[in-house]
Amino acid sequence: MQKKKSYRKTYTVKQWTTESGLVARIVRCDTCLVLEGFPTECEQWYNGYVMVTSSHDLYKKDYQNDELNLEVHGGLTFSRKFSVKDAPEKEEWWFGFDCHHFCDDYMHPIRFNNQSIEYVTQECEELAKQLQQKDQTND
Repeated sequence: MQKKKSYRKTYTVKQWTTESGLVARIVRCDTCLVLEGFPTECEQWYNGYVMVTSSHDLYKKDYQNDELNLEVHGGLTFSRKFSVKDAPEKEEWWFGFDCHHFCDDYMHPIRFNNQSIEYVTQECEELAKQLQQKDQTND
């Protein structure tokens, strides 16, 4: 009987301040099924995230809230709070999306979808612009 296990690694490949002034991050996700010690059926994709702080009107809003009406690749799939290690009193709220949907294109044998870092960067820039427009505190 073959031993099966899988692993998933994630790591930040890019972080920057968007043209709208919000911090964005691109994370690469690698998932592989391992049989008898050898990786098979590997998938790799990027996720994009944009951060708002506690002063933003959408801080702590759930991504599934229909009132958000934010358009991004595949729709929002993430919203969550993180504390900054160096300043735990400062709270961050990240909105994110992934490029690992059924309709995303994959190439074999290592299935890496065709949503490039450049594409995800542009989607993050657009999401940041929408988030800034929704923030009434900037009026």
